[in-house]
Amino acid sequence: MLKLRRARVVSGDPLAVRLEGGAAGEERRAWADESLVGPCEPGDEVVVNTEALDLGLGSGGFDVVHVNLTRGLGAEGSATEHVMKLNYSSLQHPVAPVERPVGSAAADRADGPPVLAIGLHGHLAPAAWAFGRAAPDGRPLRLGYVQTGGGALPGSLSRDVAALTGRGLLAGHVTAGPAYGGEAEAITLVGALDAAGSLGWDAVIAGPGPGILGSETAYGHGGMAALDVLHAALALGLPALLSPRLSSGVFTWNR
Repeated sequence: MLKLRRARVVSGDPLAVRLEGGAAGEERRAWADESLVGPCEPGDEVVVNTEALDLGLGSGGFDVVHVNLTRGLGAEGSATEHVMKLNYSSLQHPVAPVERPVGSAAADRADGPPVLAIGLHGHLAPAAWAFGRAAPDGRPLRLGYVQTGGGALPGSLSRDVAALTGRGLLAGHVTAGPAYGGEAEAITLVGALDAAGSLGWDAVIAGPGPGILGSETAYGHGGMAALDVLHAALALGLPALLSPRLSSGVFTWNR
């Protein structure tokens, strides 16, 4: 079951809540995706998911607002869109997918945008900066970011995306698969990469959002999303490159 608790907002910026009930009186860091639950203001009664903070997770060390009981129950929803993200969960919501309509012609992939697959969100900013520096004089190139699963799912959680967009280093942000909340939505990673040309992008960086997921298992790591990106790009005939995660550690190669 979800570890949900009632709480009261005590600060709006940065967001902090005070739990009610057994843990009453404790002030805790919190985060609210306002695109889903609306704004949170001091005094609001909210329901928060406390699991990550109670577990002491580093990158997820805050409570997440599940619903604002004071001002978050009046949304009218969409009268037109019917494709759902986070479908069959309590946070399902309709989106307008960026994928090509059925029957429309595919873009010419001969000169399709190259795709850089990243396994960590921390690769996004330096890669975008390097791309911007390499752009030829006279015509600035347009770089887009496709956010996949493997890290944080809300697109609005990334400060890097906001900063890079504000500085003109990112021309667009598509959240694909389970990720949501970008400037545009794609139901699949393949659909997002296929749409890159029609979005006017000259190149794509694709990979997980912040807060990478790890499990101390052989393949249960969010960085494996980079493999999905490479498979999707190559299946579409797009040039693909991997941004590897490197360290100074000693590697043992299995032969």
